[in-house]
Formats: sequence, structure tokens, C-alpha cells
Amino acid sequence: MPIIAVFVFIILLGLSGGVNTNLTNGQSEDSSEQRASSSTSIIRSANDTDQRETVKTSPSTTASNETNANTSVRTNTNIRPNSSQEEVVDLRPPSIETMSAQNIEDYSATIRGVVNMRGATGGLVFTVYGYSQKDVQAIGGQYNTYADIPKLNNDRARTLVLDQRARGLEEYDRRITELIPDADYYFKLCVEHKTLFDNKVIKCSNTKSFNTNPANIRSNDFSLPSLSLGRILNIDAGGALLSGSVQMNDGVDGKVFFVYGEDQAMIGGVEDVKNYSAVREFDSDLQKTRVAAGVRGRAEYNYELDDLDSDTVYYYRMCAEYDGQRAGVRCTGVRNFTTNSRNRGIVPYAETRVAILTTNTVSIPARVEMNNFIDGIVFLVLGTDTDRVTQSAQARSFSSLRQSGDSVQKILLDTDLDGKKTYTKTFFDLNATETYFYRTCVEYEARNQYNREDIFLQCGEVKSLVAR
Repeated sequence: MPIIAVFVFIILLGLSGGVNTNLTNGQSEDSSEQRASSSTSIIRSANDTDQRETVKTSPSTTASNETNANTSVRTNTNIRPNSSQEEVVDLRPPSIETMSAQNIEDYSATIRGVVNMRGATGGLVFTVYGYSQKDVQAIGGQYNTYADIPKLNNDRARTLVLDQRARGLEEYDRRITELIPDADYYFKLCVEHKTLFDNKVIKCSNTKSFNTNPANIRSNDFSLPSLSLGRILNIDAGGALLSGSVQMNDGVDGKVFFVYGEDQAMIGGVEDVKNYSAVREFDSDLQKTRVAAGVRGRAEYNYELDDLDSDTVYYYRMCAEYDGQRAGVRCTGVRNFTTNSRNRGIVPYAETRVAILTTNTVSIPARVEMNNFIDGIVFLVLGTDTDRVTQSAQARSFSSLRQSGDSVQKILLDTDLDGKKTYTKTFFDLNATETYFYRTCVEYEARNQYNREDIFLQCGEVKSLVAR
């Protein structure tokens, strides 16, 4: 019996696996993980195969499946897409501008406008026009689609499609006919487009008007703007002040601008453009600068250029873009000027130095620096009248300065100074009982504000001395 009991116990223990538990536990766990991993890989491989087979079978679902797959990967791995690679979408609604009518006759006119679809889709551009302002304005506010608008078959308000597939920025002009003579007409541009929620809506511009009265100015009688250039002022080494005036006449919504540059032919060709935006700048050969917008009637303008090169010939003209029954650009003739070789703010420097007194003589030193100017005339002004010595700087030149005995005298030191130099003038006959006043001056040539060569005078401070 004991032997049988022991034998039964050993059999039961082998069946429960207790003998090998401590020796193979780690191996069993690794094997379980490997089996689980293998199972997962098999499942994924099967899924991938199914997806590839589905893609091949249904091409129309390719983008959807790829999107779902990518989304799943980002969700499971917490990887965000690179924002720099995302497409920028313009969410703004279309912009619409109705422009003035042109070529107005008894029975016809040309209506115009600009539409920028931006990011909107499904663009259908149309115009509404008629002699009833109320009916024209009502279109767009009451309807969501062009198809909803009732067919208008009378002159109170009509619609006309201009574009059924509008995209981006487009300009429109259309001749409308069979109008009523001697009547006020109202018109505007509208666009049907889809919103972000794929709904259709209609957006319209403000309403404009024109009159078909035969007594009104016709397009062939249109009076173009007239322009004139004023005198150019303050020409310097790096700039100049341009001036001009404009009379818009029958033109409206004018844009006034100057064009300038080193290429005469390019400046002369500006008038052949359609509008201000069409003027293309080209380095130093052609630049443009707008000075006013929305101009009507008469106006005068000044504009200071401050980005020019020294000692350079520049060509310039004034232009006006106009609108109304006709549209275009009109300019003055081409003029030119030459910038100074040096800045007028840097002028010759005249220094009045302290006099040296001895028992019998008075020596007055003077120093002048021409600062790139040439041919300087250097002189001293000396006298007993402090007012006249002080006012000597107001003289136009050395020769125009008047002398008067001991009251004021001018003593020439140099007639052709270039660069810089120090002088000393000694006097032997000054009155020991008098107080004298003196200063150093230099005459030089430069261009004035009208770009003409002129004579200028520069003087140092006034000092005093008492002869011994």
C-alpha cells in the first residue's frame, strides 16, 4: 500500500506541472508574449492585405482609406501633422466693387466692376440694373441663389449673367442696351457663391447710378484731366521737392502720382498704362509714388524725394488715373533735374580766431574749410560798428558788401581756395582808442533751391579787440 500511494502521488504531481513551475516560468512568459506578438502581426498583416485589396477593388475610396489610415496612426502614436505643410485656406467671402458707368448714350451704357472670389467657390457673377432704385436694391437681399430670382422682363429691374464660373480676381465690363432715354438708371454687381457649410448665398456691392439724358456729357465729349508741374524746389545731393497741380475735369476717383527715375524712355512710357497699379517699378530707372486718391476737382500737391543719388540726372512727371464715363491715365510732359554733388547741409566752414595783440600791431588769424566746395573767396570783415559787421553775413557776395571807413572794411585773403587753409592778417594802423569787431567769411558757389548755380556767403562768429 505505501508503494501504491507513492506512485499515485507522483502521477498526480506530474499532471499538475508543479515540478517544472520554478524552472520554466520565465520561458513560458516569453513564449506567451511571442505568441501574442505573432498573433497581432498576423492580424495586422491580414488587415493590411484586406485594405490593399479593398483599394484595388474600389479606386474611388482610395483617398478616404488613406485619410482614415493616416488619422489612425496619428491618433495611436500622438504625432501631430506639420503645420507648415498645411494648405492655407482663405475663409473670407468674395469682395465686389461696382465702378462708374462709361460710354453713356441715349439707349446704352457700359457698366463695370471687379470681383475677387478669394476662397469662395461656385461663383456666378451677374449684374442688376434698372430705373427703379428700390427694385434694384432688393435683389440680393431677398434671394439666396440666382435661380430663386424671378425672371425680370421690365425696365424697373433686370438681371444679366456676366460669368458662370468666376474664380480669383476678375474685372468685368458689359454693354447694356435698349435703355430708356432721359432716365436715371441704378446698377450693381452681385455674386452667388457657396459658404463654408456648402450653402449658396448672394452678395452684392453698393448701388451706383447714371443718367441717359441726351443733354448730359457724352463719352465722346469727355473732358480729360489736365495736369501741370510746378517749380522743383530744394534740390540736394540726395533729394528734391516735386510740385504740381491737377484739374480732374470730368474724371472722378482720381489717383495722383509722380514717376521718376534715371531712364528717360521708361518715364516717358508711363502714360501708355491702364492704371496706377500697372506701372511697374524698375530699380533706379523707374519709381512711382502715389500722393492722393479719390481726387475730384482741382488740387495741388508737393512731394519730397529723399532716396536719390548725388550728382545724377533724374527724369520725372506727374500723372493722374481717372475714372467716370471714361477711364485711363494722363500725365504731364517729362522734365529733369540734376542732384547736387554735395549736400547743401554741409557748407564751407569759416572760423574766427582770437586776435594777437602787440605794442604796435594786431594780428588776426582765420581758418576756412571748403568741405568739397571749390574756388572759395576768403576775407575778413573789420570795423568799429558792431551792427554793420554783424550784418555783413547777409550780403550776397564779397563784391556786394559795402565798406564805410573805420565803421566796416573787408580785407581779401584768398580768391581761389580749395580744401582748407589758415591765414593771418597783420594790421599796423588801428586806432588804440577804439574797440574793433571782426569776423572771417568765405564766398562760394553752389546750386540754389531752384537747381541753378548761385553765390553763397558763410561767416564765422563776431569777435572784438582793443588795439594797444
